[in-house]
Amino acid sequence: DTHCLGLTAGRGDAAGLLGVAFEPISGRGLPEIRGVVWVEPSSGELRHVDYTYENLDPALRSEAVGGRVVFQGLPNGTWIVTEWRIRMPNAMLASDFRGGRQLILAGIREVGGEVDRVQDQEGQTVLEAERATLVGVVLDSTGVAPLSGARVEVVGTQAAAVTDLEGSFSIPGLSGGVYALRFSHPTIPDLGGGPRGTEVTLVPGKVRSVRMVAPPLSEVLAAACGEEDRPEDSAVLTGMVLDGETGAPLAGATVRVLWTDYRFRGTHVASGQGRWQTLLGIQDDGLQGQSDASGRYLACAVPGNYPLRVEGESGGLTSGTLEVRVPEGESLLNQDLTIVRSGSGSLVGLVVDWEDQGPLEGVRVTLTDLEMETLTDGNGRFALEDIPLGRHVLETEMLGRKAVTDTVQIRPDRPLQLEVRLPPEALEVAGITVEVLTRREMEFRSEGLTGARLDRVTPEEMDGLRHRVTNIVDILKNMGSPRIRVTESSGQGFPLGFCIQWSRRRPSIYSEGSGGGGCRSMLVILDGRPVQNAAGAGPTIPATDFILDMHPDEIESVQVLSPIQAEFRYGLQGEYGALVIETRRGRRGGG
Repeated sequence: DTHCLGLTAGRGDAAGLLGVAFEPISGRGLPEIRGVVWVEPSSGELRHVDYTYENLDPALRSEAVGGRVVFQGLPNGTWIVTEWRIRMPNAMLASDFRGGRQLILAGIREVGGEVDRVQDQEGQTVLEAERATLVGVVLDSTGVAPLSGARVEVVGTQAAAVTDLEGSFSIPGLSGGVYALRFSHPTIPDLGGGPRGTEVTLVPGKVRSVRMVAPPLSEVLAAACGEEDRPEDSAVLTGMVLDGETGAPLAGATVRVLWTDYRFRGTHVASGQGRWQTLLGIQDDGLQGQSDASGRYLACAVPGNYPLRVEGESGGLTSGTLEVRVPEGESLLNQDLTIVRSGSGSLVGLVVDWEDQGPLEGVRVTLTDLEMETLTDGNGRFALEDIPLGRHVLETEMLGRKAVTDTVQIRPDRPLQLEVRLPPEALEVAGITVEVLTRREMEFRSEGLTGARLDRVTPEEMDGLRHRVTNIVDILKNMGSPRIRVTESSGQGFPLGFCIQWSRRRPSIYSEGSGGGGCRSMLVILDGRPVQNAAGAGPTIPATDFILDMHPDEIESVQVLSPIQAEFRYGLQGEYGALVIETRRGRRGGG
């Protein structure tokens, strides 16, 4: 009820802004203020307020009196005053020539301030007076859902940030000027161009907000392969060509993509920016081209949902032929090619707790693409040997811990050493039914750590075997396990020694002769106790030889544990598997 309002257009330093003018209503004689509140027309955000004084004594009136208050929004939504200036009249009484007293303007008193730096509760700088701050949000291709984990970069600088769960980011401490922004995300294929850049103008002491939207896949493919139409039943195959020893990308590597008995409908095979040539044969067609300067290859038209053979070649070495297929309904498949020499390497490492760095025992470490796995020991250490050279996917997992997946590079010159930190993970359990079993019942019903049946001969099965077996070797042969290798040497019809090994390659259950390479015999557990190797007058006598003379009538049951199962139960001494024998005397509790 004290002021009138109206709209006005900005001029000068307020050009482009919308002003809301305010002034006292007529008839008020009290000192008041009048001025303009300036806002951003597109967003309605408050910028600043200019004001001056009204209804002052005529002697105190001056264009210099008044002031400005500048506002700024912070990334968390809070608004602050970043700058203010107040210029007030300084009045005094002076004598005139008649000896009277009159009010005069003796000067202008100016006070004000400017915010130098703003920090959040974590101590992170969000605004500086001499620097600009860039904030924004990145959305997916729908323009609605936030895109978390996107990396936003200010082109030409080292400044970058990663979006949070709400798709938001903040980059403080930037100099004023015009910049280009770009972002990347694992769900957006990197085919050389990436999403189009966004241009922004930054002003020191100000926060600039931007909104960026991820391009749809069709737009990414069109930018990479050209605007010309690809065959309607085609897809795009791309990936990096990598050096198997160093992991570095290989530029200029030859890549061939072949398929059999397939013809595109109504058009020729697109070549992908002119770098590829079409291969036509009697049965096999395909594309051949080279990786670009970044090591990426791009085949812009291959059959979708159809068997493909892809191979990379560089310096006389190849990646080998990989069989791939673009999934039905998909228009893009990423397949890296690794150029490797023949041979193998090893991997050793340590798994520790994320917080206190303490070693973790019993963690499963797996090379998922090779189906090779092991468990960490009591010191958190693990080792994998005879790994093919090149890049492989390593997964580390443990109950109650968040699984960690990474890519490792195996080289021939030295073992790869690494440390893995596992963060805790809360487990949500809807409901648990507990069934109490004896150890014997549990062993009978167990499916094993790997999901495979535990290889064993039960007491009932032993009863049917005793009349047709003479020793433990005969019992193992009757088990028929595809994972057990029994190597035996004999003389004059009697066994002299034998080795029981667990094999990953599904060998024959029984083979004559040593076969070379030494014996990595399984651990022998007799009535719950490990049987150790013994040193005699000659060579060391394997523990397996001690059980060779056992008569079948003495044996109650036999069980074979894989290396994973044995190491979980008996520690490192079970790294080659375990042969668990229970005797009738041990079953009865005898000494």
